[in-house]
Amino acid sequence: MRLELRPEQISGEKGNGLEIGVPGFNSSPADAEDHPSQVYIEFYEGKLAVHVWDGSGEDPQTIRIEPTTNRH
Repeated sequence: MRLELRPEQISGEKGNGLEIGVPGFNSSPADAEDHPSQVYIEFYEGKLAVHVWDGSGEDPQTIRIEPTTNRH
């Protein structure tokens, strides 16, 4: 499955992000019981940020991805 989104659709500054959860797996402690979420993707401060919860702690691992120079 492939999703292609525009930055404004997942703007963290507007509180919009793409949340991915798979029931039955470790997730964000705040969401673990009702709506598990292991991955959250947002466009924030000009970068793509990917947050991943693996159950090892309350804070996610975060990867920030820089934009390409030939952005459409």
